[in-house]
Amino acid sequence: MKRFLSLLILTSYLLAACSNILTPDLESTEQTAVAATLATQPTEAPTPALTATFTSTAIPTETMAPTPTATASPTPIPTFTLSGVVFFDYNGNGVRDDGEPPIPGATVQIGALATNTGPDGSYTLEGVPRGNQQVGLSAPGFRYVSLSLDAFQSSGRPVRLMIDGNKQRDWGLVQGFVTFPFPVGVSRDVDPASGGDWYDHDPSLDSLYWNGQRWQGPRDHSPPNTHPGIDYLMPIGTPILAPAPGVVHSVYVVEGEINYIGMNFPNGMGASFIHISQALVGVGDQVSRCQPIALSGSSGTSVPHTEFQLYRWFGRDAYLIDPYRPLVDLPNGVWVAGTWEWKILPSEEEWVLAGYWTKENDPQYCP
Repeated sequence: MKRFLSLLILTSYLLAACSNILTPDLESTEQTAVAATLATQPTEAPTPALTATFTSTAIPTETMAPTPTATASPTPIPTFTLSGVVFFDYNGNGVRDDGEPPIPGATVQIGALATNTGPDGSYTLEGVPRGNQQVGLSAPGFRYVSLSLDAFQSSGRPVRLMIDGNKQRDWGLVQGFVTFPFPVGVSRDVDPASGGDWYDHDPSLDSLYWNGQRWQGPRDHSPPNTHPGIDYLMPIGTPILAPAPGVVHSVYVVEGEINYIGMNFPNGMGASFIHISQALVGVGDQVSRCQPIALSGSSGTSVPHTEFQLYRWFGRDAYLIDPYRPLVDLPNGVWVAGTWEWKILPSEEEWVLAGYWTKENDPQYCP
């Protein structure tokens, strides 16, 4: 019985096992089918992240044909004509008076424009632009331009002139710049025998030496044999006239002493008048050429006369020179004011013996 039951149980167990083998596990089979399906489906590639990329792309532009424009004609710059006469202004007043001759061959220049005067002294300069212009004036032997009784200047400096239309302008040139400082009636000659004296060019001589002429005998000067000016004889009270425009720098009038007046000119030179009796102007006064500045006298001397001294300033020193240009070979010397030392300068200092009358060696009376 027991064997039967055991056989029965074993048989049942075997039947159950066979049943499990013949009937598949649906859940496992389903999972396997799903896995197989997933394995056979195409895999979607991951979407890459968007990256902003800026690419310079030339945008074609439309080429516009140039539009023709009307070209404006340049406005012509107006120019004018300057004309006139260059003349020898004997009396330095800037005006052409009767008897004053033309200067042929003089040069008149404004910038690059230049012309020379003809035989009659006339000139014409065309194409001069409007505005303030610098006029250059020159001629051989002429060192100054006389503009008026109040102004003169070196011919090496241009003269300012306003051009606002065609202009007529005469120009006066002079060889020196000083006119005779006394009125008509006072002799321009010097008479040593009567008490007049020339400028002494050689103090080593026991005489007065000028232009090759010697007057023997001791002169009444201090120190002896020295004379840094020119003595002109004239009655007491004769007007002394400014030989050029300038400014009064000194006046000394004291009873019983040698009285004098001095003035400076704009070119670094000056003049003094010794033995005056009265001053008519004061220190600092601006005076015109030919203006009375003093009256002659005899202060400090027994002979009524006026000593005319011309000098050039070097700092505080005044070097006294002769207004005449010597006609013979003379020492290139000057008198030093105050010390009255006779000083020889190098030969290249040509101004010493250049001469300073407006008309060389021919002093001109005031107009």
